[in-house]
This record gives sequence, C-alpha cells and structure tokens, in this order.
Amino acid sequence: MAEANVECVPLKDHKALWVKVTTRIAWFVAIFTACGFIYSQITRDDVLPVKEIVVSGVFSQLKTDELKALVADGVEGNFFTLSVAVLYTKLLSMPWIEQVWIHRVWPDKIKINILEQKPIAIWDEKGLINAKGELFYDDASAYKDSLPRFVVDARYKQEVIKWNGEYKKILDEFGLSIKRFELDDRKNQSIYLSNKIKLDLGGAETAQRLTRFLKVFKNNLYREEGRISKVDLRYSNGFSVAWKQ
Repeated sequence: MAEANVECVPLKDHKALWVKVTTRIAWFVAIFTACGFIYSQITRDDVLPVKEIVVSGVFSQLKTDELKALVADGVEGNFFTLSVAVLYTKLLSMPWIEQVWIHRVWPDKIKINILEQKPIAIWDEKGLINAKGELFYDDASAYKDSLPRFVVDARYKQEVIKWNGEYKKILDEFGLSIKRFELDDRKNQSIYLSNKIKLDLGGAETAQRLTRFLKVFKNNLYREEGRISKVDLRYSNGFSVAWKQ
C-alpha cells in the first residue's frame, strides 16, 4: 500500500496568515465604525441644517413668500436627509403648480424652480384646463371674460385645443378672439367671437373658411358688425349671413 504524501506547513506561516487575516478584519471594523460615526453625525438635524430656500419662476397666481413658507414647513431633516421626493409631492399637490425642479446647493441651500399652470380655456362648467387638456382648477370665475369656453365632449378636447390655437393666430390679426367653442356629435364646429358674432365653420377646411370670411369682413362687412347675428361658412365658395331682428 502506497503511503500518502503529507506536506507540513511551518508554524511561522500559520502565524503570518493569522496576522494578515486579523489585520484585515480590524481595518474593516475600523472603517465600518468610522462610517457609522460619520453617518450618525451628518444625519443629525443640527448638523448642516437647510438655511436658505430659493424659489424661482414666473407667477401670476402663486406668491413666492407663500411658497417659501410652505416649503419651510415641509423641510424635515438637514441638507443630506431632506426628502426631495416628499417635498416634490407636496408642491405638486397645489393646483396652480404644473412642474417642479428641486436641487440641493452645498452647503445649506435648496433651490426650487416652479412652472405655474397656464390656463388656456374653461372646459364647459368644470373649470380651467391647460394646454395638455388637463383640468387643474375648478373655479373659473376670474377668467370668464378673458378665456374661451369649450363646450365639447372630453373625447374631442385635444382636437379643440389644436383648432383653438390655429384660429387664435388668425383672429389675432383682426383684433378678435374666441369667446365660446362648440362641437357637436358630428364634429361640426361653431365659434362665438368677441364681437358677439357666431360663426358656423362646419367640419372641413375650417381655417380656410375662417380666413376667407375675415378678409371680407375687414374690407366691407365690418360696417354691419352690430347687426350680424350669425354667419354660416359651410359653403364651398362663400357664406350666408343671419341678421339680428
């Protein structure tokens, strides 16, 4: 029977290996302890507190001082432990705020940039909508004279926003604006202008029809503006006028 070869490791090699292992463990424990101590210090509220809140944006409804007070009330923790996500959610819960950007600026400042909602129309009796068609504020009383009212089904809201934008560019050249925009189930469009004239545009070539009418109106028909009740533009080469009784 063959004898097994057994290699003996000198005792001094065992000691060297043990010293190396224990040294590494000691370094690991020291680093871990130091990290734990540093973390316990920098997460204290009295260390690196937030001292300055900067709020920027172009506002017509929001007030900078009120926003700063709201943010200060919602700041919990210090520069490192402040929850940006919580602050972000709190600000976006305000109806007149569309978007928020929050940045930490070393060593004690929080910068907040806010995009205020911009209403483009009143959607039926429901409230104000923005350019995305989002209903964000239910009290439209302050805007009833300055914004158009959309009387349309929610399915066509985005299309009406697009058409309204196109017509606004055309009407601006003539000093007119849309006060009311209606759309029936067959997608026939009717708009009421700021001069109290109703225009039935139909559902095709509506921008061309509007432009054609306005040119005639500017040249001749404007003299009868106060007598006109409604104009039907759903003709291929002209329009008809209904007069006030």
